[in-house]
This record gives sequence, C-alpha cells and structure tokens, in this order.
Amino acid sequence: MNSKTPSVGLSHQASFLSEKCPRPKTKSLFSESILKYFAPVNRAIGFHFKRYDSFILPPVIRREIRDLSPTQKNHITVYLPSFDHETLASIFLQCKNTEWHLFSPLCDEEYQKENVWVRPVGNKPFLESIESSKGVLAGAGFETCAEAMYLGKKLLAVPIKNQYEQYCNAAALSEMGVITVNQIGPSFTNTVQNWIDDAPIVQLEEAAEIDELAELLFRFTSIRQASRDKASVL
Repeated sequence: MNSKTPSVGLSHQASFLSEKCPRPKTKSLFSESILKYFAPVNRAIGFHFKRYDSFILPPVIRREIRDLSPTQKNHITVYLPSFDHETLASIFLQCKNTEWHLFSPLCDEEYQKENVWVRPVGNKPFLESIESSKGVLAGAGFETCAEAMYLGKKLLAVPIKNQYEQYCNAAALSEMGVITVNQIGPSFTNTVQNWIDDAPIVQLEEAAEIDELAELLFRFTSIRQASRDKASVL
C-alpha cells in the first residue's frame, strides 16, 4: 500500500481496536493480534451494539430490515448454521407450546415435524419469519443480533465455537441483558423454555445514521487532503 494514500477501514472488526469494547473473560492474545494487525488502515471506523469509543458507531441496519413492520406471532426464528438442523429440531420438539422456524444451510427442502418447520436459508423467507416472530435464536454474529434487537425481538445468542469475535459479541450482549449460551447441552431445552417465558426484550439503543457516517468520511478525507497540500507548499 502506498503510504501517501489514505485508507479508511469500516467494519465491526475495527471496533475491537478499542479496549473499551467488551471481551470474554478469557482473552485470546492470538485472536486479538489478528483483529489488530490483519488489515491496518490510517483511520478506523468501527460499528458495534453501542458507542463504546469515539470512533465507534452503532450498527448500520439494512433497508430491508428498516422497511419491515414487526408483529408478534407464536413462533421463534432460528438461525444456527454451525449446528445440525435435525439435532436442533429434536430439541425444539420438546418446547411444544411454541412454533419454530428453523433455517439451515444444510437443508435442501423445507419440511415440518409437528411444531418445528425446517427450511433452507433464503433472504425473503427469513425476513418474513423474523418480521412476525416473538423471538430470535441465533449465533452471536453482529448483523443478525443487531437486526433482531432493532426489530424489538427477544434474543438468545449462541456464539459459534472457536469464533473469538462471536465470543466478544456475546460478552457485549450479556452486558446489555441478552441471554447468551456458550454450548448446547442437556440443559438447553430448559434454558430455551425459561428464555421464552421470562427473558426481557433488549432493544437496540440506536442505529447508525448514514449522514453521520458520510460526515466522518468527508472530514477525514478533507484533513488528509489539507495535510498533503500543506506538505506540497513546504
């Protein structure tokens, strides 16, 4: 990279350049190094669930989510791609008072088992499901969790194993009051039922405004240009 060419990094990962962002109890020095040095830039703009630092903005919510009109029916939208959908279905079958919309990348054709509806991953069906769901059960990925909270949906997050970024997200979600579970074991059914019955709805405090983001980018490029013009005069 030409050192005279300014570079700006915009990402969720960039937020972890700040020590103020929540971390899991056990930090990974190797993963922290990757987050810090993998894609160096002159200026970082991070996105996180909250404004943990001066260069961190709240999540950017895509228009497809903003345009939804949330309602609440009797189903939970599930997206846990790192788990076998048959195993998950056998768990959700035990929570019979709730319907389950389970989306899986390993499912080729949709099918239904009693109160569990298993479907292939698809943007439109997923949006229709989450719009009218009473809750979302998902990994601790940034976008899905942010979208669920933006829509005012009850959220249960299960970080993907050995995904350090998701562990960090889970730590942040937990601080906000979201229920997080690190593994799916024998007690998971009870955890899910208790979550359905008693867990609070944690809403996103704010979403990023595109005008604010554009202003940050414009301000940075203006400063860089002014510095280059001054250097050329000297």
